[in-house]
Amino acid sequence: MLQLFGHRHRLWIMLALGTYSYLNTRFTEVYTYYQIDTPPFWTWLTFTLITALIWEGNLWLARLAVYCKQRFKGLNPLLLLLIMSWLPTFFFSLLPTYAIGIFILGYTYAQLALPLKLLVAFGFRINLFLHGLNSIFYYAEKFRTKHLEAEALKKSTAQAQLQALRQQVNPHFLFNNLNVLSSLVIKDSHRAEEFIEAFAQVYRYLLRNNEKELVRLSEELGFIRAYAYLLEQRFGEGFRLVVDCQGLDTKSVYTIPSALQMLLENALKHNIASQKHPLLVEICLEEDQLVVRNTLQRKPVKPIDSTQIGLQNIRQRYDFLHQPSVTVIETETHFVVKLPLIQLLKPHEDYHY
Repeated sequence: MLQLFGHRHRLWIMLALGTYSYLNTRFTEVYTYYQIDTPPFWTWLTFTLITALIWEGNLWLARLAVYCKQRFKGLNPLLLLLIMSWLPTFFFSLLPTYAIGIFILGYTYAQLALPLKLLVAFGFRINLFLHGLNSIFYYAEKFRTKHLEAEALKKSTAQAQLQALRQQVNPHFLFNNLNVLSSLVIKDSHRAEEFIEAFAQVYRYLLRNNEKELVRLSEELGFIRAYAYLLEQRFGEGFRLVVDCQGLDTKSVYTIPSALQMLLENALKHNIASQKHPLLVEICLEEDQLVVRNTLQRKPVKPIDSTQIGLQNIRQRYDFLHQPSVTVIETETHFVVKLPLIQLLKPHEDYHY
């Protein structure tokens, strides 16, 4: 909104625009055609003052338009600014012309009538010209901002994918789960089959959704149950996940992929998960939010790689989608993250970047 009108070199631009307008009228012999005999300096000064007043008036109105846009959603700020500028433009065109003509040059009202009409017409033309330029500046800046946001999101998504792959494909993850699997094959073949199915489901989900912008909540919950099953087999009674999303059609709402996985990893990274101190993670609904809550039982030593990249990434991806902010709450007993549920007007199965 303030891209043009708030330009730091606007005084020089006003001077150049006023001078150009004056020279243009001299070149087209406007004064000869309309038989106006006015000293050149005062004519130039009138053009420049009208240009400056209209410019500065629009700067003040632009701030008001920004305020109105924040208070009343859906307003087109550029159109609102143009409409608000009409009346001030009329007065800003009359004021310098009348003041210079009557008080300095000594014109009568009859002599001043035609110059007043011409300069009011000039004022409206210069106002429309400035609003056209401001619209170009506005949309160019908006395009640049969207481009930067898209680049930032690509970077955030790449970080999220890298973090997910580090957790899933790294040798420690494979080694731990293969150890669990080898133990189950010997002790309980039925549980071993369930473990293999959950293991495969985790990888299918990651391969299918790692480039998507949004996934159905039902898919994310199915994935996190399979992922939690692997963790429960590894930690035994030291880890437990409870999912309660009753009363919601999980196929009609969306979330960002792997968000729940990141939050589970975050809980395990920072908290003790043992038979003596079991870690409980709950996933439930609270109005239009998905709540992930884990018991808070901090490890004595803070993890070396505790960069909070997971939470930062989740926040950035929700911000890019212009969704409500992710809420993080820490109490004496629990760590809580609230993820907004996303409704789509036209749901699509493959919602990619």
